[in-house]
Amino acid sequence: MREQGRYTEAGADYRAVLAAWRRTFPEDDLTTLDIRYELAETLRQGGSPQAAEDEYRAILATAQAAYGNEHPNTLIIRQGLASALQASGRSEAARAELRQILQLRRSRLGAEHPFTKATQEALASLGE
Repeated sequence: MREQGRYTEAGADYRAVLAAWRRTFPEDDLTTLDIRYELAETLRQGGSPQAAEDEYRAILATAQAAYGNEHPNTLIIRQGLASALQASGRSEAARAELRQILQLRRSRLGAEHPFTKATQEALASLGE
């Protein structure tokens, strides 16, 4: 639904899936984090960058506690947070976050990895 621009419906669907998933799996389960990430993306794309930022920050705290700051999934969440910051008009905060992610991705994945390049492209879109 999100791909069709039906953000309200998509958000409701993600919330329903998340509620069902949480009955069986813990908050730090990778799929739980992924569902929450998709909800945050839906909020951001649907024009609610502050709600998206709040969700990304909550997901990030869980991911960092469970998997550490350099885990690939943690870095994906951080890049989502940077997108929400950018959508909120806080470009300098987004750039700072992306710079840190880029440094970690270069050291862990290498300069040619698609995730590293995606972070470079995100920084370039902010004029860096």
